[in-house]
Amino acid sequence: MRSLSARLILSASVWITLVLVIGGVALSFVFRQAAEDSFRHRLEVSVNALIAATDIDENKHVSVARSLGDPRFEQVLSGWYWQVAADNAPLTRSRSLWDASLSLEAITTPPGTFGLATIKGPRNRTLWAAHFDLKVDGFPSPVRYMVAGDISELVQSRRKFDVVLASALVALGIGVLLALLIQVRFGLKPLRALIQDLEAIRQHRANRLDENYPNEILPLIHVTNAVLEENQNQIERARRHVGNLAHGLKTPLTLLRGETRTGLQPTQQAALNEHIDTISNMVEHHLTRAAAAGASSYTTNQVSVLDTVGSICRSLEKIFADENRKSRIEVPTNLMFRGEREDLEEIVGNILENAFKWATKEIFVSVRVEENGLALTVLDDGPGMPEEEMEDALARGKRLDEMTPGHGLGLSIVADLVTLYQGELTMEKASTGGLSVTVLFPLDRVG
Repeated sequence: MRSLSARLILSASVWITLVLVIGGVALSFVFRQAAEDSFRHRLEVSVNALIAATDIDENKHVSVARSLGDPRFEQVLSGWYWQVAADNAPLTRSRSLWDASLSLEAITTPPGTFGLATIKGPRNRTLWAAHFDLKVDGFPSPVRYMVAGDISELVQSRRKFDVVLASALVALGIGVLLALLIQVRFGLKPLRALIQDLEAIRQHRANRLDENYPNEILPLIHVTNAVLEENQNQIERARRHVGNLAHGLKTPLTLLRGETRTGLQPTQQAALNEHIDTISNMVEHHLTRAAAAGASSYTTNQVSVLDTVGSICRSLEKIFADENRKSRIEVPTNLMFRGEREDLEEIVGNILENAFKWATKEIFVSVRVEENGLALTVLDDGPGMPEEEMEDALARGKRLDEMTPGHGLGLSIVADLVTLYQGELTMEKASTGGLSVTVLFPLDRVG
């Protein structure tokens, strides 16, 4: 079982059920004993009252001078009876017995002590009978004073108590389990808050965990923050190393490029310049990737998409003013991109620069929030690109502008940046006849 809540609830439920069952059995047993003792005591008190109320004259005539106090002894077949007997024959009996008599086959007890037996009475009812044998002058055998009561009342009382007890224990168990659910939910609330904070870091809305947690969780928070900080430091160190390496290579490459201009044949000069361009492109490529990797890790910056796209389009319109190429922009005014401004400018700028270079007159830029992410689409009305060349255009070192001056890396840097932001870059034929380039960022990049 991998759920902590389920473990707590299940273990507590088993323990609570065990305690309630044992407690219920114990309470039922105690009540049963108390009810039976009370019933026996009542019978013995009635026997004493019967002995006190019995008169025996010199002719051995037995009579009961007064009532025993319970009207059921006067009610026919009520279930409560008394009887005085000697020599295995009844001498007198209660009106409730009518013409029946109580069984005299009870357990024999010494004279002067109480005895208790279970017998069958009228209507075949089960009775508890208490008896007391007393020696009386004129009788060769002890006179037995007996009082019997129907135990159906006792059984009914026990059953009623068991039902009430079971209902109360079930209600108590449900109440305790509800309280346990509330306690578990309340107790694990900091863990749910921790999940939300970690999700905020994953979605780049925070760069460390808040330390407003219970003392039991604080060590985990401190360790996690330390790991995040160490990871960020490692990324920063890697960026610095790559930057230092790139800047360190730029000077020798510049000197090499200068050396190729003197003392070399044109074919040798062209070959060396090609290799130097390749090395320069690789240095620029990895420097850009290092910068993007560090920037996109835990950044919480938010950049206006409209401002970024609009600024780049205005700059490119000025550059391509002689060709009279214009851009149309459809971007919500309040749309924000969660990331580094430089990365967004690199992605949008590279795509738009290629679109302006190949467009005939118009470039269309659209940015919208879709169900599966933030989509940026750039269309141009240029000659487009064959499908077999679209994949090659994303390969390292390939360019969309092979016939135009400059040594950019085309969309390969864009593809790397988009991948670092966990996005997706696609190209297809545009409805305008040119090329359509779409970048889809995950939803957590929407500010």
